[in-house]
Amino acid sequence: MFVAGWHKSSAGAITRTGTIVVKRGYNILQATSPGIGTLVPVTNPVPVFLQDEAETNASLGKVKYEHDLAAEKSGADVVILPRVSALLEEVQIGSAPMFKRPPFDLTPWVFGWEPRDSSARKADGQFPESASAYPMPEALPAGFSNRYFSGYRRTARALVSPSVPPYLEPATLVRLIRSGAADYGFRLGSEHFRAAYRYYSGIGLDNVTRWQSVDVPMRLDTLVVEPDENWCYAVWRGVWELDERPESDYRQLTVEIEGGE
Repeated sequence: MFVAGWHKSSAGAITRTGTIVVKRGYNILQATSPGIGTLVPVTNPVPVFLQDEAETNASLGKVKYEHDLAAEKSGADVVILPRVSALLEEVQIGSAPMFKRPPFDLTPWVFGWEPRDSSARKADGQFPESASAYPMPEALPAGFSNRYFSGYRRTARALVSPSVPPYLEPATLVRLIRSGAADYGFRLGSEHFRAAYRYYSGIGLDNVTRWQSVDVPMRLDTLVVEPDENWCYAVWRGVWELDERPESDYRQLTVEIEGGE
């Protein structure tokens, strides 16, 4: 899926993005032994969520699946559902911890999505509280941080690092450290995606043989795991500055999968 969005650019300006979203769902096989579990792509398509999917069990929080249309993520979201209380203690990526359960926090959503109305995430967004401040002069507030797009649980991450979790790499080990139950682990698939857009430079004939090509890096920035269902989904996202070319010059967008099944 292609999405035109807004973010804060590396130069600190509020600019438009061209955003590519690719999503795959997987069954998790032999997932009870860390490092042995494998992912098998599901045969039915996994929908790209155009809006948040509500959690039907209120005790598990408000949102089960956050929408997939973020313009950009500064790092990886790893979300574990159904977030069983006092069971999952730590999430490891590779051999390093990514999230830890805060002491005395027995809430079932501790490794779930960070609510957008939480103080930490609201601070990243810097959206005005007063309705009189709208419409804003720009699409996003001047103080906006792209970290607002990230849905990882802030308190669980803070015990490991103040930074946004890094993007995920192919074939990485995902391990859930649990109390009262066996640890749960699997490896991500080896697949990755290549993307590029093609545009007409305005010189010579406007045909496919003369279009210029620009690569768009694709990053695995979202992993949502439901261990009770032995199922997960992953999202890759590619982002570029949409207005680096006039819209009328764009001709083609391609995405290819390499490796994996």
